[in-house]
Amino acid sequence: MKSLYYEDFEIGDRFMTAGRSIDQSDINIFAGLSGDYHQLHTNEQYAENAIFGKRVAHGILTLAITSGLIFRSGIFEETGLGHLGSTEKYLKPVFPGDSIHAEIKIIDKRPMGEGRGKITARVDTKNQNDIVVLTQEINILVKSRG
Repeated sequence: MKSLYYEDFEIGDRFMTAGRSIDQSDINIFAGLSGDYHQLHTNEQYAENAIFGKRVAHGILTLAITSGLIFRSGIFEETGLGHLGSTEKYLKPVFPGDSIHAEIKIIDKRPMGEGRGKITARVDTKNQNDIVVLTQEINILVKSRG
């Protein structure tokens, strides 16, 4: 998909990203990058006796991969100027072997002047069973044509 300018977005527009599988190496690499070696993520034996019964991906890893999927979609590739903030709710765990994708719905837009505008989107990250594992409201600064 080509990049969209502020004027191209309409409230109610929907976009779906490609999917991506999460594997154990993603979790291990993220633990190393973040320093979060909590046993729910890094110790199979511990995790088997914990709340989910097996190892689980870091919530913030799911958020980071979702961010990558959003920008990989191309709609902000040439026009995205910055991430202005977001609020997240982690609803379900993501396990090694799960595949996730994001569904983006434009819920607001505001001109910001100086050739840019703010796009607000609700992003639902879903697993391979179409279950929402993460929901967020994200604000992105984008170029306008004006």
